[in-house]
Amino acid sequence: MRHFKKTIALCTVMFLACGSTAYAAPGAPNNATPAAQEQHNDGMLHNLDKIHAQLKLTTDQEQQWQATQAAMDSAGQQERAIFTQYQQQFQTLMQAPVLDLQALDTIREHVGDQLRQVHGQTQTVWLKWYNSLDLTQKTLVSTTLKAKWQQIKARAAK
Repeated sequence: MRHFKKTIALCTVMFLACGSTAYAAPGAPNNATPAAQEQHNDGMLHNLDKIHAQLKLTTDQEQQWQATQAAMDSAGQQERAIFTQYQQQFQTLMQAPVLDLQALDTIREHVGDQLRQVHGQTQTVWLKWYNSLDLTQKTLVSTTLKAKWQQIKARAAK
């Protein structure tokens, strides 16, 4: 019976993992839980923080930069709350004698929708800031991001 419960749990996790890529960002590892996604985003922010002074932002650009950082912090909090709620719902469903895979899929879809909404809001703020940059600033940001993505790619290849 113990082996059966482990098998069911493993199958359920695999079922959810196969369909749940909502936490993944382009270039991020596909095991991106909110914590992993936050670490990925923090790495990107850290790299941009390093070049912040070099960007020589105007007052308007600096205000947008601050709004972007606030949006990232808020998104991280929202993602953690969504993931915590998902874990609680998952644990509740796991207590049932017979798994309701339809309910698990519905929860997964709902979580994906919520996360896509959070990511969309964050993306909008980032793009607004990025689009406010001049060509020299965009080139510096692009070079920095490309270097970070190469690091991620190299780490994933190991």
